[in-house]
Amino acid sequence: MKKSVMFLLLSLVCFSVSAQIGKVRSGIIGGVSMDWYKDKAMSKDKAGFNIPDMKPSFHVGYQFQIELKHRLSVDAALLYGQKRGEIASIGNKVAPVKGYQSKFARNYMALNGVLNYNPVGGLKVGAGVEPTLHFKDDIMIGNTIKSAFDVPVVVKAAYAFKYFDLALTYKHGTCNVMKGVPYMKYGRTRDMQVSIFVPIFK
Repeated sequence: MKKSVMFLLLSLVCFSVSAQIGKVRSGIIGGVSMDWYKDKAMSKDKAGFNIPDMKPSFHVGYQFQIELKHRLSVDAALLYGQKRGEIASIGNKVAPVKGYQSKFARNYMALNGVLNYNPVGGLKVGAGVEPTLHFKDDIMIGNTIKSAFDVPVVVKAAYAFKYFDLALTYKHGTCNVMKGVPYMKYGRTRDMQVSIFVPIFK
């Protein structure tokens, strides 16, 4: 089902781009995000790690906006970002073990593609995908969060002001990006993101 949804979204984007292209804008994009993880609870009779306590993160990159027919447009961006958080060891009673906490700052690269519709004024709403490569990062007592690939489904709402666009984006991860964390089974990320796009070339 997930593969079918992603294939449909990609097909819509490709079909739209193949249509007559209008105005193209490009420029820098940056913002902050807050993410969390959807994961099954660990076995109560085993020690391990809890679900990461995530901190505010950032992303920067370069974006293209391509206007199409029928109030449609495509946003395509190459992004670099960093996800920050903390993992704490827990014991049999699901209580933190003092001294066993590890902060991490995990880098990622992503290619974002969103098909938008302009219902009124400067408002745009859209959906797409964001293939993302998360790089590995060391955590406490000899464990490593392994490199992982994810293809989040993206839902976006943006408003175009005179000099910049302001966007709110929700990203729904489909793959386990926390491989290597003991007793964490399904580290699928969920992400709320606020971005500002500043066109340089119009």
